[in-house]
Amino acid sequence: YNDVFVAQMSVLWNYGDVAIGISVSGNSPSVLRTIQYARDHGGKTIAFSGFGGGKLAELAELNIVFSSRNYGVVEDMHMILGHMISQGLREQTQSTGLSRNLAHDSLVIGKPEQMSLRNIEIDG
Repeated sequence: YNDVFVAQMSVLWNYGDVAIGISVSGNSPSVLRTIQYARDHGGKTIAFSGFGGGKLAELAELNIVFSSRNYGVVEDMHMILGHMISQGLREQTQSTGLSRNLAHDSLVIGKPEQMSLRNIEIDG
């Protein structure tokens, strides 16, 4: 189980892709291995976590950490971030008329080299 996400991702991974790791505790072994795989294979890494970030906050380049220790609150915030990302992708594809298979191609919101690599901590 620890390699479940790496096994799936490695089939489609391309240098420069972005991986988002989501873990309430920041210590899920399967998520940590996936983010490490992305880093080792030329990817940009983003983490959504809670509880102070855990090991995931040390591993990912961009961290959004919800300092709440309440699983439900942290999971809700992760869900909101997921909705924001999917809405941004939806708006981008509609405004440009793109129709792409996201499993085999990529859409970029901003250029990866312009990704701001900083940590964000949100008190809950």
